Amino acid sequence: MHRQEALAALDARKRVDLQIGACRDELQRLGADETGSLVDSDGFPLSDVDIVAVRTVRNRLIMLKNDRRELDRQIAALVQDALPRRAQDSASPGAPLPSESASESEPASAPGSVSASASAPAAAAANTTPKPLYVRSVAPDSPAAAAGLRAGDELRAFGAISSVSAASLSEIPAQVRPNIPIAVHVARHTVNGYQVIPLTLTPQECIYAVLGSHGRHAEFESYITPAQWLFAVWPVIHALFLGMLVYQFTRKGTDIVKSGLGWNLPLMLFLNSLCDALFTAHGSAYHIAGFIVLSAVAALVSHLYGHLRMTFEPDDWCDSLFVFLPLSLYHGLVVVVYFVAAFAVFGVDARTHAPGLVTKVLVFLTLFFLESTATGYVFYGNGDLAGASVITLGLVSIAAHQHNRFIHWSAIGFALIALIAVVRAFFSIVHNPEPLHDEESAPLTA
Repeated sequence: MHRQEALAALDARKRVDLQIGACRDELQRLGADETGSLVDSDGFPLSDVDIVAVRTVRNRLIMLKNDRRELDRQIAALVQDALPRRAQDSASPGAPLPSESASESEPASAPGSVSASASAPAAAAANTTPKPLYVRSVAPDSPAAAAGLRAGDELRAFGAISSVSAASLSEIPAQVRPNIPIAVHVARHTVNGYQVIPLTLTPQECIYAVLGSHGRHAEFESYITPAQWLFAVWPVIHALFLGMLVYQFTRKGTDIVKSGLGWNLPLMLFLNSLCDALFTAHGSAYHIAGFIVLSAVAALVSHLYGHLRMTFEPDDWCDSLFVFLPLSLYHGLVVVVYFVAAFAVFGVDARTHAPGLVTKVLVFLTLFFLESTATGYVFYGNGDLAGASVITLGLVSIAAHQHNRFIHWSAIGFALIALIAVVRAFFSIVHNPEPLHDEESAPLTA
């Protein structure tokens, strides 16, 4: 229950942050800031500033900041309540001595590299004293270990958080950016007593975070960023490609893989790896280059899959499972990733900028294109049910992740339309194994 309330509070805080960003943009448009004087040196109102509009926006901004502080308080309380309790385990002056303590994975590095436990000294039974955070364990060969963090260290400062405690635990993830060093101060019990030691922690991304988001999700959120569970399709594709690698050495597999795919397949996978490398590099030039390479990947996989479908038909389940299915899934996922990457590379951060009218129109057209493409995949030629299903899943994941009402409900609407087409095609295949031809009723897919 605490977890659900905390997630709801985090979502509410995200919406408040968007509104705060919009108010700051409005103040900038009005030629003012949050605290600057609205009168000249003689005490008269500034003639080139809309005083009423500025004061209205400032009042709104103050209310939003108060709301955010209240949400921060609620989140901190929920996090502390949700933390598991453990017994007091030590009485040494430099070790964590809580009768009430909590543990929480400390974000940074890589998954499982370091964990922290929030605890309060036994003497401080009152809740007035902030609960400090202690490092419970450090994984070997992790970024935390490379930075010099040790089990038992008390976190004093983390990035822009000058005073770390259990109350500020929810603020730590915002400080983490892959491959960007973070200043960390820890208090450590040494032979010379308790000393504060400065360290530098450089977080790293795990490989599936890179593949899943095509690079920028950890540090950037666009208006069509999908939920991360969408990218669970990647391991499925990789497993099927591994099956293709084995299948190509059989007599039947050699013919279809060599003649149908040839060198285009390894070229496509190489470009995909290059695309991931460029997106994980820091700098807009790398991201633009990555998007150009991704465009080549999208064109190549479309050509490759189209050639395969026009030239060959699956004769048995091995052809369908290890040749046609992975390319179909890959084809559909690349379509979704392409538009997600376009908004990430050329758009603004949705966490700090509310979408305007032009942005909403672009998002609506993008969602419409994804829906019409999914529907077109179902009805065009022999039908590509797997690819259409992935695109439909992409629309669902966008709806699940986006909190702007217009984008959220638009994605839900288009996802339902695409889902109806996919379900209809599925039942048509079940009742009639012949290929589904309904090209005249299929929508245009650009």
